[in-house]
Amino acid sequence: MKLFFAIGSLLMATIASGAVIFPQVDSFVITPVGGGIFSSVVLNTTIVGNVASVTSSSVSCANVAGCTGNVLTFVLTASGLTTPTSPIQVNMDGTLSGATPAGGNITITSPVSVNTNFGISTGAFNIQIINNVVPSAGSVTINGSFGLTLANGQTLTLPSSLSVQVGAAAVPEPGTIALLGVGLVGLAAALRRRRAA
Repeated sequence: MKLFFAIGSLLMATIASGAVIFPQVDSFVITPVGGGIFSSVVLNTTIVGNVASVTSSSVSCANVAGCTGNVLTFVLTASGLTTPTSPIQVNMDGTLSGATPAGGNITITSPVSVNTNFGISTGAFNIQIINNVVPSAGSVTINGSFGLTLANGQTLTLPSSLSVQVGAAAVPEPGTIALLGVGLVGLAAALRRRRAA
């Protein structure tokens, strides 16, 4: 299962003190909720630029009456955001065992309040859970939780990752593009002189 959070800025980079600043995830902390009826494992968390991931996770229910409740909480901090609000998207894909569809919810408690319920079909699935915006000029800290409702014996598996993406790919500055153009013109002139000789 992959749970994907995307936080984006419409403007990809801003110039501050002569340096280009790109949106990036600064920290992404996942905490399994202890003492619950779920059995869950979160193996590692990585951050690369504007993407944060939690990989190799699974959540299981071993309660005859089924399992309902929070599985984990999360805190995400991001910086380099250049607009007053940034979109946040939560997408999830993975595999659900058993014959009974499951349900869940994502709750964001700050900086805005969002609570979205969703359904999960058995087998492989890929769903979008949240498509919203959060206040974000400069930096943002997002707090929330992830909950599930599973039947007895069901397992929800995240073979890929729970990912958070902030912003989009970097856009080259006009000066960089102009320098590339001048280099290509120079290369063309050198080749032309070589052929003429």
